[in-house]
Amino acid sequence: MNRRNKNYESTYFLYDNKFYKQIQGTPMGSPLSPALANIYMEDFEEKAINSFALKPKYWYRYVDDTFVIWNHGAESLNNFLDHLNNIHPNIKFRMEVENNNTIPFLDTLLTKLPNRKFLHSVYRKPTHTNKYLNALSHHQSPSLSTTQCYEVIIISITLLITSKLQK
Repeated sequence: MNRRNKNYESTYFLYDNKFYKQIQGTPMGSPLSPALANIYMEDFEEKAINSFALKPKYWYRYVDDTFVIWNHGAESLNNFLDHLNNIHPNIKFRMEVENNNTIPFLDTLLTKLPNRKFLHSVYRKPTHTNKYLNALSHHQSPSLSTTQCYEVIIISITLLITSKLQK
């Protein structure tokens, strides 16, 4: 085992006054962990898609949410989901299919129109409380601005997806 791997295999954390050793994955809270997870998942997805007979028309991922357009029928889509879930014991996908030509993705609701175009609107999960932090509260201000930046990124991704789907 080389030195780089040793650093990622000796992560400990404290919970309920007990120390635990993390035995799999990247260190929780490490700034490098999201980048490594993205690199790994990109490779995982490429191999998974290329090793299945049918291919999705579109495959978009943002962190742990994936938007897929599948033109090969429900049965083959379920087979593809089984294929994805049998590659790695700790990586599992769940599927939500469109209902009444709509599907939520990130914080948007995509609606498929009869002319093959898409509308998008803000989507709030049923658990959304509509409560926000007061700007004068003593919470870290960078987290608030980071959250707002993520919302802009999410909306931008949705706009990109809808524009590509309409071509």
